[in-house]
Amino acid sequence: MKKIALTILLIPSLIIAVGNTGPSRAAQKITMHFFFSGICPSCKQAKKDMPDIQKQFPSLMVVTHEVRNSQGIVTAANNVNIKKLIDMLSEMDRSSKGEPFIYEGGKAYPFLLDKGIPCYRKKISESTTLTKEIPVPVFILGGKVLLGYQRHILQRELVRLAGGK
Repeated sequence: MKKIALTILLIPSLIIAVGNTGPSRAAQKITMHFFFSGICPSCKQAKKDMPDIQKQFPSLMVVTHEVRNSQGIVTAANNVNIKKLIDMLSEMDRSSKGEPFIYEGGKAYPFLLDKGIPCYRKKISESTTLTKEIPVPVFILGGKVLLGYQRHILQRELVRLAGGK
């Protein structure tokens, strides 16, 4: 009788243990695309902070894309990266079905292409809406686009993606 009771108690424990053997969300790779300019002060600060951020989030893989070099020139390679940014934003726009996914200062805005230039629409008041060109740095991760660099906002998003609160 004791063997039957022990078996009945052990089976659910084994099922739970086997179900938890997959990689935890924190161990899953987080890929972040970082679009930057060689003449942008915020981009330089983000690049300087990136090693510390990667130490804090070991599962973070950063893919960098330069869109303007340190002389302020857009090279052929930069044009390829700009096209990659436009393609990524366009795909995210299709996937989101019109839901805003571009974040500036914690607020979401819709994406649009204006004469081939990636932009977002920012409503200033009931009667005023601005179309703004997407500035660098741009961070694309977890279905969101973060504009500008504020370390605490980037870290908060990484914590969310890593399974934290």
